[in-house]
Amino acid sequence: MLNVFDRTKKLSLFITKEAYEEAVQNAIDNPNSPLVKWYLDILDKTLENLENFDLIRCIRQNIFVEMVVFEIIQRILKDNNPFFAEIDTVELTEKLSSVDHKILEVNKESLIKIISLIIDNDLINKSDIWLYEDEKDEYRTYINKINRKLKVGY
Repeated sequence: MLNVFDRTKKLSLFITKEAYEEAVQNAIDNPNSPLVKWYLDILDKTLENLENFDLIRCIRQNIFVEMVVFEIIQRILKDNNPFFAEIDTVELTEKLSSVDHKILEVNKESLIKIISLIIDNDLINKSDIWLYEDEKDEYRTYINKINRKLKVGY
């Protein structure tokens, strides 16, 4: 069963009051830190209003990972497009493949749908506009890694 998050709530509502106050204090103490400023900025955004870059950065920083994976999947399914808008396909897939298998398992049905779309339509081989040959190989590697975590055979 897919975790369902309210995409219209600010991220600050998903953390404790103490954690929010700590983030604000950290921003006051470190006003020149881009990472601290970015974190405080995203706390004021909703999932649906996060930029694609923010989604990937959340995975890199290991924050809101379950919600971010949910949001990425929602965006891919909405457009029925595994090449996902402006995000570099290889990086997106690499970040998804790096997520703990338990989080991927929660989203298994949706991920299988996405991977089936890629494989059944041979989209990797048809992606000459988006991907170079070495990127296609990387992309296949990450898809296979996700499959292994989901224990799905393709």
